[in-house]
Amino acid sequence: MPAAALEVEIHYSGPDGMELLGTLYGGAQIAAAMVPHPPLGWSHHTTYDRLLSIDGDDAGIENQFITFDVAGTKRPEGGWPVGTFGAHGTIKPIESGYYRFTFRRTDGAWRIRHQDVIHNIPFVF
Repeated sequence: MPAAALEVEIHYSGPDGMELLGTLYGGAQIAAAMVPHPPLGWSHHTTYDRLLSIDGDDAGIENQFITFDVAGTKRPEGGWPVGTFGAHGTIKPIESGYYRFTFRRTDGAWRIRHQDVIHNIPFVF
């Protein structure tokens, strides 16, 4: 039996409770929701404080996240000035919240079945 497509729900948890902002189904929709980075631009997703639960062939992971927008400074046309050292650019936190995953063991392999992304700063999707 083929595995079900991954489903990702995007939420905002604010003062009025949890709000579902949208749902992505399968790899194609998830890939289409990714925004390309500009030249010298990246994002870094840090995760921490993982909680893991396993119950037979079902499992779950919850962790907190912060996403940082990173923009490098373009190298000057004449090169970096003498004495320049270290990283040059900006780093700005842009998202924070929780990732919640559910997994199912199928044919001996763990597969992601569902993911919730729960933002705790206002988010538009």
